[in-house]
Amino acid sequence: MLDEYKELHQKKLNNEALTRLENKKMKSNRNVIEYALIRQEFIAPAFFPIISESILRDDFNFALYLTHGLDIVLGSVFNLSSLSILAALANICVWATITNHLTYVSNVNNSFQSFVVLTNII
Repeated sequence: MLDEYKELHQKKLNNEALTRLENKKMKSNRNVIEYALIRQEFIAPAFFPIISESILRDDFNFALYLTHGLDIVLGSVFNLSSLSILAALANICVWATITNHLTYVSNVNNSFQSFVVLTNII
């Protein structure tokens, strides 16, 4: 993954055109690498000896660490393709059409019943 990122980054630095897939892959690899580095920095700070107590560095941004972790979790949970979004919109349209039709039928039946009651009185 690191080698692939290096190749894509070098290609970008040389002003070569990247395809959409390459751009997406580069961004994904970068996010994974950044997360891994921040995680490693959190778990074992680089400038402390291994035998000493493991504490957070003064310059460690815990909010950024949590943001990257949350980004990965939410990205996997809410990974919606365009097809699933279109399916959801189609379901909403069908539901709205059925609801509208049922409301119309209910109103027509109420009007007809009122008409029948009026004609029976007369």
